Amino acid sequence: MRPPPLIDKLVQRFLQVEGFAPYTFACAVYPPSIRAGDWGTPSITRSLKHALGGTQSIVRVHGSVRTAWHRRVVAALKRAGYASRPSRDETQCERWLRGARQRDDELLFLHALGADASPGEWPSRSATRGPKTATRRDRRTWAAAMAAAGASNVAWNEWAVGFDRGGQRANVGGEAHGLRVHVAVLGMSGFERWIEISVSVFNDDESDLPLAQASGLAAGVERSVRRELRRSGFSLSFRSPSLWAVKRVPTVAAAARDSAGIFDRLVEGR
Repeated sequence: MRPPPLIDKLVQRFLQVEGFAPYTFACAVYPPSIRAGDWGTPSITRSLKHALGGTQSIVRVHGSVRTAWHRRVVAALKRAGYASRPSRDETQCERWLRGARQRDDELLFLHALGADASPGEWPSRSATRGPKTATRRDRRTWAAAMAAAGASNVAWNEWAVGFDRGGQRANVGGEAHGLRVHVAVLGMSGFERWIEISVSVFNDDESDLPLAQASGLAAGVERSVRRELRRSGFSLSFRSPSLWAVKRVPTVAAAARDSAGIFDRLVEGR
C-alpha cells in the first residue's frame, strides 16, 4: 500500500530542499485492538523500518507474555530468524535485512503473517546481525526500501519519514566557541497526522568529548541561540548540555520554509 498523501508530499518536497537528506522511514500495520487503545489483547503489529543502521523488520507481539499463544508466536518468530526483546505487555521481535532480496522476501513474510500471526508455513532461518555502527547515508537504498514497502500487499496504516541536515558555525562576532547544529523534519501519518521540526545545538569545541564531560554552550552563546529559537516559534525542550527545541507545523510548505530558515539563521547567521 502506497504512502498517504502527507508522506508522499513531504518526500517530494524535501528531496528538492537544499542540504536536507532522508535519514529514516518506517511503516506499520497496527491491529484494531491497538488502534482502539487496548494493549492487552493478544495481537501483533508488523512494521518495516529503514534508518542509518540499515533496514529492519519488526514484529511486536502484544498481550501478556505468559499466555500460550504469546509464547508460541515468539518461539516461531525466533525460528524464523528474529531476535526478541520481551517486556511486561509485549515482546518486540526484530530481524535485520541485508540487500534487496532479503527485504523483499521479508515483506512477503509480513504479508503472509497476517493480523493473527498465522502464515501458511513458518520459515526456519538463521538470525541476522545488524551493523556495529551506523552505515553511511545511502539515498538510493532508502528510496528502494520505501518503494518496496509501498508496492507490497501489506495494508500499512501508519507511515513516518524523516529528513535532516547538519552544519557548523565557526567562532564569529565574539562568540566564545563554534556551534554544531542539527535540524530534522519528521512527518507522521496514521494514528496521528503531524509534521515536526526539531533543532539541536551543540558546543562544536566539545564535539569529541563524552557527554558527561561536556559543559555545553557558553552563557552568551546560549542566550543568543535561545532568543533565535523562540523568535522562530520553537519550544525549548531541554538542555543536556546541548539545547533541544521543537516546532509543529501545519503544512509541508511550512516545514520546508521553517526548517531551512532556522538552519540558515543558526549556521549562516542570516
